Amino acid sequence: MNDSANSCNDDGKAKIDAYLDLVEARVFRALASDAVQQSCSTTLLLVFAAIDALGKLTHPNPKAPPGERFRQFLESLGARYKERSDELWNLRNALVHNLINIESYLSSVKVEGWTHLESVGPEGLLYVN
Repeated sequence: MNDSANSCNDDGKAKIDAYLDLVEARVFRALASDAVQQSCSTTLLLVFAAIDALGKLTHPNPKAPPGERFRQFLESLGARYKERSDELWNLRNALVHNLINIESYLSSVKVEGWTHLESVGPEGLLYVN
């Protein structure tokens, strides 16, 4: 391998490391905060922001649209996330664009037991625990 290839790889690795440090500081540490854990919508917004960013970082096409990058990253999390990728994308958009309405709805939903990636309510909204 020549020196320019090594410096390019080192530079790329340094950028990825710096980015992941930023995700750790701004997303994962925030998710551990009691204030954030009290709010389902805040937690989801942080998680969706991380998925958006990681999708952009890992997608092979740097010009891919956000929804494509988001769905592609979810596929890397397993089959269940791949199955629900459209619903999770819609939930992400609903939260980003209509946060108060969704927060109000989620706070009134009674869900028994451990539910994850299930449709709830007559509207069939996706519940993420």
